[in-house]
Amino acid sequence: MQPLLFILKNNEEYSLKQVEKILSDQLSLTNEEKTRLLPSGKTTYFYNRLCWAKTSLQKAELVQQTNLRLFKITKKGSQVLKENPTIITIRYLKQFPPFKQFRLGKSAKPFNKK
Repeated sequence: MQPLLFILKNNEEYSLKQVEKILSDQLSLTNEEKTRLLPSGKTTYFYNRLCWAKTSLQKAELVQQTNLRLFKITKKGSQVLKENPTIITIRYLKQFPPFKQFRLGKSAKPFNKK
């Protein structure tokens, strides 16, 4: 997740396809790593992982969707980069209440008695 957030540090908007290209180049992925499909055959493992990273960062409010296809870093995301964490994991993101709520899912919603 950290490499994704780092790409966004310039506060510009990106699409997932743009980030996919940038990251695959930065990580020197082989053609096999770039094209290996999930069992469904509809998307690659790399793109799927990238989507989940974006979703996690978005739920922690470190990135925000700016329109249907574009997203960018938030002020909170910029602050996280300034703190220079060694790695951003699910465990790290649990410090953010919106992400924690997302992970808890429906069971965390209050029950309204009638």
